[in-house]
Amino acid sequence: MFPEYGYRDASLEKLEEEIERNGITICYLKAKESLRTKNDRITCIFPTADYPVEDANAGSMVLLYETEGFRGLFTGDISKAEEEWLTEKTKLPELSFYKAAHHGSNYSNSEDFLKVLSPEVCVVSCGANNRYGHPGKDAVARMEAYASEICYTMKGGRIRIRKTKEGFAVQNYGKPLEEKVYPVLK
Repeated sequence: MFPEYGYRDASLEKLEEEIERNGITICYLKAKESLRTKNDRITCIFPTADYPVEDANAGSMVLLYETEGFRGLFTGDISKAEEEWLTEKTKLPELSFYKAAHHGSNYSNSEDFLKVLSPEVCVVSCGANNRYGHPGKDAVARMEAYASEICYTMKGGRIRIRKTKEGFAVQNYGKPLEEKVYPVLK
């Protein structure tokens, strides 16, 4: 799945050629288009045709996942500029889950964006001791101010979110294995 209006370069074109060479159909989503199952919906909310995408990070696909009582936002590598645009131009819902933008970068995950999203759980996907210094201390402090819980892949390797009768559970595969249950959204 790729955004219809994303950043295009030689690397992306090479990847598309390889995908097609292997007989896989590429799905291109425009902003506001969704993929649906009986109970689930994934909606592309960014990039849009009217946003000037200048680099691959700024053109990251932002996806909203919704199912019964659960909403999650996957933000790719967008920065504060894209977060501001999303906050001004779209109606962002309150979230159960937020995948921190750009591996928890200080140049993303702005206070205004997090305040609007008000997620129960933030997940920061980054490797331990990475050369970029992700996650940034300032971004983590902002996430701590607006989320009930922050989970890091650098600590446990992987994080699993699953639906339960009571709401949704977050499993952090650190040592020891932890699982916390959060209520459904109204």
